[in-house]
Amino acid sequence: MAETPNDDKVGSKLESWKAIAAHLQRDVSTVRRWEKHEGLPVRRHEHRARSSVYAIAAELDAWRATRQPEPEAAPAPPTTRRLALAAAVVVALLGAGWALWRTGVVRLPYPLVEAAEPGSGKAVARQVWVGKTEDRYMGFSTDGRLAVFTDWTTGDLAALELATGQQRHLTHKGEWSESGDFAQGAVISPDGKLVAYSWWSDKQELYELRVLATAAGSQPRTLYSRREGPTIWAAGWSGNSKQLLVTGGGRIALLAVDSGALRVVKSLDRRGLGRTSLSPDGRYIAYDFPQAEGGLERDIFLLASDGSREVPLVRHPAHDAGPMWTPDGRRVLFLSDRSGAPGLWSVSVAEGRAQGAPVLVQANVGQMFPLGFSRKGGFYYSLSSGASDFLVAEMDLETGRLLSEPEPVVSRYGRPFLLPNWSPDGRYLAYAVRTPSVLARRGELRVVVRDMETGGERVMSQGFRTLGTLPKWRPDGKTLLLYGLPEGGGGTTLQLDVVDGSASPLPGIENCPFPQWATTRDAVWCLLGREGVVRRQLGSGEEKGRVLFERTSANVPVSPDGRWVAFMSKDLRSVNLAAVAGGEPRELFRLEVAKGLNPLSLCWTPDSRYLLVQNEEGQAWRIPASGGEARKLAIPVKGLRLLRVHPDGKRVAMSVEEPGSEIWVLENFLPRTAGAR
Repeated sequence: MAETPNDDKVGSKLESWKAIAAHLQRDVSTVRRWEKHEGLPVRRHEHRARSSVYAIAAELDAWRATRQPEPEAAPAPPTTRRLALAAAVVVALLGAGWALWRTGVVRLPYPLVEAAEPGSGKAVARQVWVGKTEDRYMGFSTDGRLAVFTDWTTGDLAALELATGQQRHLTHKGEWSESGDFAQGAVISPDGKLVAYSWWSDKQELYELRVLATAAGSQPRTLYSRREGPTIWAAGWSGNSKQLLVTGGGRIALLAVDSGALRVVKSLDRRGLGRTSLSPDGRYIAYDFPQAEGGLERDIFLLASDGSREVPLVRHPAHDAGPMWTPDGRRVLFLSDRSGAPGLWSVSVAEGRAQGAPVLVQANVGQMFPLGFSRKGGFYYSLSSGASDFLVAEMDLETGRLLSEPEPVVSRYGRPFLLPNWSPDGRYLAYAVRTPSVLARRGELRVVVRDMETGGERVMSQGFRTLGTLPKWRPDGKTLLLYGLPEGGGGTTLQLDVVDGSASPLPGIENCPFPQWATTRDAVWCLLGREGVVRRQLGSGEEKGRVLFERTSANVPVSPDGRWVAFMSKDLRSVNLAAVAGGEPRELFRLEVAKGLNPLSLCWTPDSRYLLVQNEEGQAWRIPASGGEARKLAIPVKGLRLLRVHPDGKRVAMSVEEPGSEIWVLENFLPRTAGAR
């Protein structure tokens, strides 16, 4: 396997303030100040009686690289100097807010800063809300009062009152054990009375576009249900709340809210339509799109909403994405890496054309996710503040006792996500990294293969936006199987060559949701709707066997010896086994508590003797496949979500996550204008 150059410091631990200061070549007081005010990633051993600190050298190096202190310049005239000072202070303010480290610790200052543009008064960035939600893709009301999001504890659409922090459900589907439905991609109408969102219907296995009043007790109305055409997603509302801007299947369209009539404005190829934004007067649509076939960088275009004409709005060799109209309709804001680090930029617009070159509004914006503008011009955005880690440790699987201090897996490609898997020989760990940014070229999730002996990493070029399951190793350790969800809907199954990172379809197999390699290496197991799994031959696609059972999750792992398939019951309270050779499934373990099991966590030990499973609170059990009493494992790791056992049976990779999100607003940074254009 080809490897990337490896730094000797990757993964090394610095066990004191003195060691951290020496690594950064500063005194202890300076690094303490950086930790307090600038988000220096310092960790604490909170399980000890007296806390002590440590840091990971690679994280410190990454922080130092992104800090980017400004070089000294010649004295500037007073006005220019004030503006430069204002810009520098805004950079420090928002840069600290965006400092999201793997520990999940975010430290945010709240100073007032001078405006970055003449005549705009005083500019301020302030935190509006912080909470435990996992969903950063929030809809936002133009009065600055309300945000809507998916509450992933149930899948319901929820509303958040920003002034009080109170939350309430707008839909009431029940627990996951009652329904697998869920909401996604909500946007609020300009008058704040309606919310449009996509709804996954588990029984029909399709997305619907629905609209619902934000008032309590309202009932949803379905505007569009995909039967034969592509899934569509709500992208915004017209100013009069009578039309929805929607996208899907490479199309930009307008959907009438009263009748559900769909009018396609433009059809594009499948390179990947990005963010779209409808101007306040409804005349123009801004969107980003790849510059070239197979390219990663994007440009921004301006399309007349009647489809009559289109012009490039932002064309540059850099990566420009995420266009957003300002409330007065005179500017389009967007994100760009043209200055090196991601920045927030603005371009003036009049009569459907750019007026002059783009200007920098804010540098070093990191992983902000734009929510929208209030009518008063406040720019709202969300940040992830939760903790997310991969830890590797030696463990006694008889008791769950850790035999070594957990070591974090630090990836230079992004934030590790909850999808780890060991290679058959145990040398490599495949996992996804999250890059929660509008500027993420390959989408939010990418697969990385890490050499656990050298620390070298290779990113896989899978080419689709969202992973649907864990990367699965072929028994020879040369190929990974993945299942993803492209923008246009429908699933894609690919095999990834771990040597060169290339992606290719499975030979002879057109449809194989959430695949797993069979033990014979020339076949794969694929999901059968809700009715178990089927084994298909590579090359011919011929069915070589099937195991029927009622499944409720995409995670139905086949045992390493190929004899059993494990799955959860409908109420997510029990673990069951179905024999590949046939026969009735049998229950292995039932959880007699209110909270259910975590279906994604279900996995086998390498010897096929045991299943490991966690509940929603991170408690873990080891369950004998042959039957008998399950053993609860006392694993002293907070926020445990997944366990994956090394082939030697002595080490584990653990996913640890505690959800968290913040909402911030940047105010008074736009020039005052007389009115919309």
